[in-house]
Amino acid sequence: MPHNRTRVPIRLALLPVAVVMAVSGSAAAFASQSAVQSRPAAASAQETDTYYKIHLTSTSATVQPGGATTTVITFDASRRLYGAPVDLSISGLPDGVTASFSPLQPRVGGFSTLTLTTTSSSAPGAFTVTIGAIINLFPSDPIGDTTTFGLTSND
Repeated sequence: MPHNRTRVPIRLALLPVAVVMAVSGSAAAFASQSAVQSRPAAASAQETDTYYKIHLTSTSATVQPGGATTTVITFDASRRLYGAPVDLSISGLPDGVTASFSPLQPRVGGFSTLTLTTTSSSAPGAFTVTIGAIINLFPSDPIGDTTTFGLTSND
C-alpha cells in the first residue's frame, strides 16, 4: 500500500558567521571561506563589543577649606563588558586635596563614589582633575576612558 506523503517546503536562511560561531563554536564547520572573509574586520567588531564611557553625576563642585564633595561614577557600556572590573585613577589634584573611591574597583553595571576632601590649608582656586577608568578584560589591549571634574576651593 503506497504512502501518501505530503511534501513540506523547508526554508533555510543563511546565518551570519558570528551566529554560526556562537552556536557551533567553529566557523570552519559551517561557513565558507568567502563568508569568513566578508565579515567586518576584527578591530571594528571589538570596538563595538567593547564600547564604554565613564559618566559623573556632577562634573563640578565648590568646597570650603576642610570640606568635602562627592560624585558618583557610572559607565555606559556594551553588554559584553557588563560585570568587568574597572581600575579607577585620578590626576591633577591640587595640594591639600585627597581623593578616595568607594568601591576602589567597581564593575561595569555598578558604580563608585568619588570623594574629594580638602584640608584647612588647601590652596584656594579653581582646578580641573582628571578621572581615569581602565578595563583590562583583554590584557594585551586594555580599554580606557577619562573625564574631568572641576573643583573650586574657596577661602
